[in-house]
Amino acid sequence: MSAGSAIEWTHNTHNLWIGCSRVSPGCRFCYAERDAERFWPGQWHLAGPRTFLSEGYWRKPLAWNRAARRSGTSTLVFCGSMCDFAEVHPDPEIGARQDAARARLWDLIAVTPWLTWQLLTKRPENVAALVPWGDDWPRNVWLGTSVEDQTRAEQRIPALLALPARTRFLSCEPLLEQLDLSRWLGIEHFDSFGWGQELGAALAGRVGPAGGLHWIIGGGESGPRARPMHPAWATSLRDQALAAGVPFFHKQHGEFRPDGPVYAAGETEADFDATMLEVNGTGCALELDGARPVRWDTREITVDAVPSTSAWWMSKVGKKAAGRALGGQEWQQMPERWIPVAA
Repeated sequence: MSAGSAIEWTHNTHNLWIGCSRVSPGCRFCYAERDAERFWPGQWHLAGPRTFLSEGYWRKPLAWNRAARRSGTSTLVFCGSMCDFAEVHPDPEIGARQDAARARLWDLIAVTPWLTWQLLTKRPENVAALVPWGDDWPRNVWLGTSVEDQTRAEQRIPALLALPARTRFLSCEPLLEQLDLSRWLGIEHFDSFGWGQELGAALAGRVGPAGGLHWIIGGGESGPRARPMHPAWATSLRDQALAAGVPFFHKQHGEFRPDGPVYAAGETEADFDATMLEVNGTGCALELDGARPVRWDTREITVDAVPSTSAWWMSKVGKKAAGRALGGQEWQQMPERWIPVAA
């Protein structure tokens, strides 16, 4: 929960408190709730308690900043892996403690210029009233919001773009369906599942790193109850980012490995024969709309419908075995980090 994070797109994590509440479908199988329940039970509820961290914990970023300055390279710090910094608790007493923790974070950010703070929230509509920076945000703050489906994109991206952070990003994880980000990336959507090359400026200059979105993270869900991610959702996200000149980071496929299309080239639904299926473990046929017409678990197969030609076979093999490669390569692009002038 601090130095040496296992999260692929950061170095360290820092939390203002432990606990949160579910606000959208991406929260359904929250890894933080699952991991914390043993030590901090009951804290993932709207009116539940929150655990606030020790003085020693708050001193750790100061040490990271000193180490980063010695190395001459900014260190990434994700805030927060076990909380949402923009949560406003309904209990006035807990809410006051959250405000105090946030004020302490703003002060900490000011004295740690060698740390790049990755502030991620599912509540971007709250941020303007909580931060002290007005129109002059620190260079070492990246602000992001979680976008797991199109509904959340419509709700949260405009709120994110209304905030004058110098670097804004999307965390599309767990990716639960195909996303159309064209209006915010300034690219033209020319067919159902394809994206053109860069086609010129549009939408008030929101094209590439000079515009409103500066980084896109994508990834599938992990954990014992994870939902599968169709590989076309991830490749579409990548192609949209590349078309707009925005760095793209594919974090993981998640628990399910994409094993290939249900049909070989030239085959159609008429060629599907459920009696010929040979499976092991747990998996499914996954459609572009998220439907799973075929499912199996320890050799027992359920066939609800004939898969379409866009369906893929997905095997539940675990995050590590599923890997991170997308289109034959790993995508780990990032925005450029600001480096302060050493005194």
